[in-house]
Amino acid sequence: MKPLMIVVTSFALTGAVIAQTVPETPSGPGVIEITPSVEVSDPAATDMPDTGAQAESRGWTASWIMGRSIFTTGQPSGTTWQTGDMVEALPANWLQIATVKDIVLDETGQLSGYVTDIGGFLGLGAKEVLLEREALHLVKVGDDMVFATNFTREEMQGLPGFDKSVVLK
Repeated sequence: MKPLMIVVTSFALTGAVIAQTVPETPSGPGVIEITPSVEVSDPAATDMPDTGAQAESRGWTASWIMGRSIFTTGQPSGTTWQTGDMVEALPANWLQIATVKDIVLDETGQLSGYVTDIGGFLGLGAKEVLLEREALHLVKVGDDMVFATNFTREEMQGLPGFDKSVVLK
């Protein structure tokens, strides 16, 4: 058993990959043939399929989005979005009115909307409402990112409560 451990340890320390295969017709119970594969120093040179995900890709995880503050521009919801996607500093008239509680995906996996908490204090007494994807805008503020909307606090509080029975859990 010790010679096998030395071989396995030697390959592991040199970066070699150990592949274990079980023959279709083993010569005895529990016989495992250990065959080292070729060492690959460049991970890009493997035969692994390209999944499309690259280290350079930018995006956000759901956990980053959830709990993120939502600021109102103070404009009514019918106002055309004009702020753009980047500002130097948070405008003084923008007020935090809600937080993102969850996201909703449609049947094809595309973002459909955001479940938001409006009102309340520390989650108590808050009302959950669903905002369509187009209602929130991701805005870069200096080195940070925030969500902004043209919905006023009153408009959001006037929206119907989010019905969890219409989505899969």
